[in-house]
Amino acid sequence: MTLSFQTKRVVFMSSQGSDLDDRLELPHTSPIAYALFDRCFTYSEDYTAAPRVSCILAARCRYVSFDFTSLGNSEGDFADTNFLSNVPDVIYAADCLCEHHGAPKMLIGHSLGGIVALAAAQQVS
Repeated sequence: MTLSFQTKRVVFMSSQGSDLDDRLELPHTSPIAYALFDRCFTYSEDYTAAPRVSCILAARCRYVSFDFTSLGNSEGDFADTNFLSNVPDVIYAADCLCEHHGAPKMLIGHSLGGIVALAAAQQVS
């Protein structure tokens, strides 16, 4: 089965003021939901788990995935980040998704990104 989707690059500002690089994945079929995918603290979109999860999500969802501060094409200094600084970034990403497309029905995270998603979930509308 070949999955078909369109990728749009989007940049939003982190809670610390640096630009975070993210991607909006749009399936060519009607989406069942919007989702937000948080990758691990230390891996960018190029890490092997990210494309696998992306393909599964993109088959039926419109979703945003982004690189945390200093990873991939995101700006900032990794030394200035921690768990507490990443939670507001997930909340802001969800707010941006809601404002421009639709409210996320799912927050998904890989590794420590999953813990951040859980911590942010109660503050995402």
